[in-house]
Amino acid sequence: MEIHEFYGVFTGAGKGKSVITNTPNLPCEQKWLDDIMPSLLTFIGGNVAMTNMTMHLQDGRPVSAEK
Repeated sequence: MEIHEFYGVFTGAGKGKSVITNTPNLPCEQKWLDDIMPSLLTFIGGNVAMTNMTMHLQDGRPVSAEK
């Protein structure tokens, strides 16, 4: 997810209650080839605070390709 120019706070319901997770084996080969680090969540510009959230990788890996 890529979020541009967000000014504010993402507030979750607490550890394990507000969870951002991936789809297993995300196809990120082109990102690797372009020398870009894939990510689950990217903020571009703005001023962001995040609190009381959990990030979880379903298969233990954020992407399917290795560089």
